Amino acid sequence: MTSAATTARSYCWSRLAERPTASIPGACNGWAETQAAYRFLTSEEYDWLDILEPHRQCTQARMAEYPVVLCLQDTTELNCHGQGIAGLGPLSYEAQRGMYLHPTYVVSPAREPLGVLDAWMWAREPKGPDGKRPGIKESVRLIARLGGFLGRKGDGEPGVKTIWLGLQRVMDFAAGI
Repeated sequence: MTSAATTARSYCWSRLAERPTASIPGACNGWAETQAAYRFLTSEEYDWLDILEPHRQCTQARMAEYPVVLCLQDTTELNCHGQGIAGLGPLSYEAQRGMYLHPTYVVSPAREPLGVLDAWMWAREPKGPDGKRPGIKESVRLIARLGGFLGRKGDGEPGVKTIWLGLQRVMDFAAGI
């Protein structure tokens, strides 16, 4: 990446960071900046984990200031029903369309938010004619995440080794209880 592209990317993120609750057009200064922001966000060169990486690094730096932190996890539905967005899958009802988000949110024991350490996003496959979902089950993917599976766009399904490592971590957690 050229230094001009790096500068433009940095400027784009600065604009969006100045007004985090604004829409992209609202945060940008004119149509040219808005188009540049959308071009960057739709680039095949980056995925959402690349965008999360600087925030994750800052979260880890804040975590280092505490002897103990709490890592909270929860899965939520991102309901995009009625929008023509590619890559969506069924949610809790087959007719709804969207994605699932499972972040790891870090807080201090005094409940001070420290940031997002990790996140996993996925879309379910629709049920087949037999009423079952094809492919690997979500619970296996969650276990594989504990074994180091990242679930990026080009990663494919988790392998035996990451599932095995994830199961070992689950057993370690259970032994510690």
